[in-house]
Amino acid sequence: MKEKIRKKILLAPEEPGVYIFKNKGVPIYIGKAKRLSNRLRSFLNPQTEKVFRIGEEADELETIVVMNEREAFILEANLIKKYRPKYNVRLKDTDF
Repeated sequence: MKEKIRKKILLAPEEPGVYIFKNKGVPIYIGKAKRLSNRLRSFLNPQTEKVFRIGEEADELETIVVMNEREAFILEANLIKKYRPKYNVRLKDTDF
């Protein structure tokens, strides 16, 4: 994992929101969290091959703070539908 992403993770907000891992400006994984700081810290010690690959491949991390978990869910779904990131397998293939 690149140091600038590690630092962004450690400084992530406590609020709910959406996070976007990017490679060369292109979203490769989009996720949501009730607390961005807690969720993103799980990427520091990857437990799966997928999480490890996302951390290795990403060169940028963007976070978007929202008012509540419901807004995070809706925003995540809309962004996945729009960008179709390669590591979002579940929502990418569904129409909603």
